[in-house]
Amino acid sequence: MVEFYLDFADPGSYLASGRLEEICARRGASLDWRAVRLPAPPQRPEAEARYEEIDLRRWAERLDVPLKSPERAPVDSRAAALGSILARAEGLGADYCRRVLHVCWAEGGAISDTETLTGIAAALGLDPQRFRQSLGSAEAAEALNRQSDAAAGLGVFRTPAFVTAGQLFIGHDRLFMFEEAIEPASASTPFNRWFGMRRVRHDKGSAEYELMITPSLLNRRGVAHGGAVTSLLDTALGAAVVTGLEPEEWCATLQLSIQFREPVRPGRIAGRGRMVKRGRHAAFAEGEITDEAGRLLAVASGTWYIWPRRPL
Repeated sequence: MVEFYLDFADPGSYLASGRLEEICARRGASLDWRAVRLPAPPQRPEAEARYEEIDLRRWAERLDVPLKSPERAPVDSRAAALGSILARAEGLGADYCRRVLHVCWAEGGAISDTETLTGIAAALGLDPQRFRQSLGSAEAAEALNRQSDAAAGLGVFRTPAFVTAGQLFIGHDRLFMFEEAIEPASASTPFNRWFGMRRVRHDKGSAEYELMITPSLLNRRGVAHGGAVTSLLDTALGAAVVTGLEPEEWCATLQLSIQFREPVRPGRIAGRGRMVKRGRHAAFAEGEITDEAGRLLAVASGTWYIWPRRPL
């Protein structure tokens, strides 16, 4: 279970939400969205506030997500947070929080407006009249206070915050640390974590990895750099070879041949590898890369040298 503490007035909660869902989906972790209202932080110097706005736009560009300043600033998130209490009780908490964050920070909508919130709730299947009543109910206010107090008790002093197995991570820029915390150490390498590759499957003689092609991995033509694609194939094919080794054996890439079939564009791609044959000192593997629609983008084959024990 991953607890996601968010504030609808916080653009960092918006920037974190999509990536957090992807991480939890890959790791098979359930995600509990919890809107909170924490004490207002001290007023920041003007220079710091200006820089934060620049930094947020840089992050939005890097993540390739829309970011638009809300119509009404500063954002009053109390009504939206109260509405999340009913949505959560009806099993629609994630859908409600996701939509409110999008309306506020991707569309610039006024989430302090009751009609805006009611429209969101109605579209999700909540009864509009009951939803409006919940915004002013003492029960919802008490529940929101309890939820916020519980977050503070865990050490949450700002949003977004993520709690898993007793570990607390604060800030959308700490998601890579959070993912490492819920990922088994044996499932990745320092390079894979830095590069953004994630292991999907690791069976006897085969392996599958995925990579999100983000703007930082594109060349000047707007498609994935060949080095990014090559790294994914080398990892997938090499991992397939590793599954066929004895515990004391070690291997390294000798030769890798790649044929690019289609341009690799932004989005999630999968790299699959299979060990075709292994001898005493070498193994042969092949594989391919496909996009989310299953289109074949590249194929590869290679040779891996095998040592009987880890080389010095």
